[in-house]
Amino acid sequence: IAAIRVMHQAIQTIFVAQQAVFGINLYFHLSTLPCPIMPFAHTLTFEPTGELVVWRIEETPAWFFDQLSLSKDLWREFHQITAQTVRLQWLASRFALQQVAKTRDMDVHKDHFGKPHLVNDSRFISISHCQGYAAAIAAEAPVGVDVEVVSD
Repeated sequence: IAAIRVMHQAIQTIFVAQQAVFGINLYFHLSTLPCPIMPFAHTLTFEPTGELVVWRIEETPAWFFDQLSLSKDLWREFHQITAQTVRLQWLASRFALQQVAKTRDMDVHKDHFGKPHLVNDSRFISISHCQGYAAAIAAEAPVGVDVEVVSD
Protein backbone atom coordinates (compact mmCIF):
# COMPACT_ATOMS: atom_id res chain seq x y z
CA ILE A 1 0.00 0.00 0.00
CA ALA A 2 1.36 3.39 -0.91
CA ALA A 3 -0.15 6.38 0.82
CA ILE A 4 0.89 9.93 0.19
CA ARG A 5 -0.34 12.53 2.65
CA VAL A 6 -0.12 16.03 1.29
CA MET A 7 -0.76 19.20 3.28
CA HIS A 8 -0.98 22.50 1.42
CA GLN A 9 -2.42 25.87 2.48
CA ALA A 10 -4.20 24.37 5.50
CA ILE A 11 -6.00 21.85 3.29
CA GLN A 12 -5.14 18.26 3.99
CA THR A 13 -5.52 15.94 1.04
CA ILE A 14 -4.73 12.27 1.14
CA PHE A 15 -3.68 10.24 -1.84
CA VAL A 16 -3.96 6.53 -1.44
CA ALA A 17 -2.54 4.13 -3.96
CA GLN A 18 -3.08 0.48 -3.22
CA GLN A 19 -0.71 -1.93 -4.83
CA ALA A 20 -1.37 -5.62 -4.20
CA VAL A 21 2.24 -6.67 -4.78
CA PHE A 22 4.06 -3.98 -2.80
CA GLY A 23 4.15 -2.86 0.80
CA ILE A 24 5.00 0.82 0.37
CA ASN A 25 4.08 3.60 2.79
CA LEU A 26 5.17 7.06 1.69
CA TYR A 27 4.30 10.34 3.38
CA PHE A 28 5.19 13.69 1.84
CA HIS A 29 4.57 17.27 2.85
CA LEU A 30 3.83 19.20 -0.34
CA SER A 31 6.37 21.92 0.44
CA THR A 32 9.13 19.29 0.49
CA LEU A 33 8.26 17.92 -2.93
CA PRO A 34 9.98 19.20 -6.05
CA CYS A 35 7.34 21.48 -7.58
CA PRO A 36 8.67 23.26 -10.64
CA ILE A 37 6.56 25.78 -12.54
CA MET A 38 4.49 22.88 -13.86
CA PRO A 39 1.71 21.92 -11.43
CA PHE A 40 2.86 18.34 -10.82
CA ALA A 41 2.54 17.82 -7.10
CA HIS A 42 4.27 14.47 -7.23
CA THR A 43 5.30 11.64 -9.55
CA LEU A 44 6.27 8.23 -8.22
CA THR A 45 7.68 5.40 -10.33
CA PHE A 46 7.81 1.91 -8.84
CA GLU A 47 8.67 -1.65 -9.87
CA PRO A 48 7.40 -3.73 -11.47
CA THR A 49 6.51 -1.15 -14.05
CA GLY A 50 4.16 1.41 -12.56
CA GLU A 51 3.72 5.14 -12.16
CA LEU A 52 1.61 7.45 -10.01
CA VAL A 53 0.99 11.10 -10.93
CA VAL A 54 -0.60 13.61 -8.59
CA TRP A 55 -1.54 16.84 -10.35
CA ARG A 56 -2.36 20.18 -8.72
CA ILE A 57 -5.08 21.68 -10.93
CA GLU A 58 -4.19 25.25 -11.94
CA GLU A 59 -5.13 25.18 -15.63
CA THR A 60 -8.27 26.22 -17.46
CA PRO A 61 -10.50 23.78 -19.33
CA ALA A 62 -9.19 25.29 -22.59
CA TRP A 63 -5.64 24.27 -21.68
CA PHE A 64 -6.74 20.67 -21.11
CA PHE A 65 -8.72 20.67 -24.40
CA ASP A 66 -5.45 21.48 -26.19
CA GLN A 67 -3.54 18.75 -24.36
CA LEU A 68 -6.01 15.87 -24.51
CA SER A 69 -6.85 13.60 -27.40
CA LEU A 70 -9.78 11.56 -26.11
CA SER A 71 -12.11 9.06 -27.74
CA LYS A 72 -15.68 10.01 -28.66
CA ASP A 73 -16.94 7.98 -25.70
CA LEU A 74 -14.76 9.93 -23.28
CA TRP A 75 -15.91 13.26 -24.73
CA ARG A 76 -19.51 12.05 -24.41
CA GLU A 77 -18.84 11.22 -20.74
CA PHE A 78 -17.32 14.68 -20.23
CA HIS A 79 -20.33 16.46 -21.77
CA GLN A 80 -22.69 14.63 -19.40
CA ILE A 81 -21.07 16.37 -16.42
CA THR A 82 -22.96 19.56 -15.56
CA ALA A 83 -20.93 21.09 -12.70
CA GLN A 84 -18.05 23.22 -14.05
CA THR A 85 -15.75 22.36 -11.13
CA VAL A 86 -16.27 18.64 -11.64
CA ARG A 87 -15.73 19.05 -15.40
CA LEU A 88 -12.34 20.68 -14.73
CA GLN A 89 -11.37 17.94 -12.26
CA TRP A 90 -12.48 15.28 -14.77
CA LEU A 91 -10.27 16.84 -17.46
CA ALA A 92 -7.31 17.04 -15.07
CA SER A 93 -7.69 13.40 -14.03
CA ARG A 94 -7.72 12.30 -17.68
CA PHE A 95 -4.63 14.43 -18.29
CA ALA A 96 -2.91 12.72 -15.33
CA LEU A 97 -3.93 9.37 -16.80
CA GLN A 98 -2.51 10.43 -20.17
CA GLN A 99 0.82 11.10 -18.39
CA VAL A 100 1.02 7.64 -16.79
CA ALA A 101 -0.33 5.93 -19.92
CA LYS A 102 2.45 7.58 -21.97
CA THR A 103 0.13 8.20 -24.89
CA ARG A 104 -1.57 11.23 -26.38
CA ASP A 105 -4.48 9.35 -27.97
CA MET A 106 -6.37 7.73 -25.16
CA ASP A 107 -9.43 5.54 -24.96
CA VAL A 108 -10.81 4.20 -21.71
CA HIS A 109 -13.68 1.80 -21.16
CA LYS A 110 -15.34 0.89 -17.87
CA ASP A 111 -16.10 -2.68 -16.88
CA HIS A 112 -19.42 -3.76 -15.36
CA PHE A 113 -18.18 -2.57 -11.93
CA GLY A 114 -17.35 0.90 -13.32
CA LYS A 115 -13.57 0.41 -13.05
CA PRO A 116 -11.70 2.12 -15.90
CA HIS A 117 -9.39 0.21 -18.26
CA LEU A 118 -7.18 1.55 -21.04
CA VAL A 119 -8.17 0.18 -24.45
CA ASN A 120 -5.31 -1.77 -26.10
CA ASP A 121 -3.19 -1.65 -22.93
CA SER A 122 -2.97 -4.49 -20.41
CA ARG A 123 -1.85 -2.34 -17.46
CA PHE A 124 -4.17 -1.74 -14.52
CA ILE A 125 -5.22 1.89 -13.95
CA SER A 126 -7.06 4.03 -11.48
CA ILE A 127 -7.99 7.73 -11.52
CA SER A 128 -9.33 10.15 -8.93
CA HIS A 129 -9.95 13.86 -8.40
CA CYS A 130 -11.03 16.10 -5.55
CA GLN A 131 -10.83 19.81 -4.68
CA GLY A 132 -7.96 21.03 -6.80
CA TYR A 133 -6.06 17.76 -7.25
CA ALA A 134 -6.20 14.89 -9.71
CA ALA A 135 -4.32 11.61 -9.63
CA ALA A 136 -3.76 8.64 -11.90
CA ILE A 137 -1.87 5.41 -11.49
CA ALA A 138 -0.95 2.68 -13.98
CA ALA A 139 0.89 -0.56 -13.22
CA GLU A 140 1.37 -4.17 -14.26
CA ALA A 141 -0.47 -5.32 -11.10
CA PRO A 142 -3.88 -4.27 -9.69
CA VAL A 143 -3.76 -0.70 -8.32
CA GLY A 144 -6.07 1.96 -6.99
CA VAL A 145 -5.73 5.66 -6.17
CA ASP A 146 -8.08 7.96 -4.28
CA VAL A 147 -7.81 11.70 -3.67
CA GLU A 148 -9.80 12.89 -0.66
CA VAL A 149 -9.94 16.00 1.52
CA VAL A 150 -9.21 15.15 5.13
CA SER A 151 -11.34 17.15 7.54
CA ASP A 152 -11.00 17.30 11.30
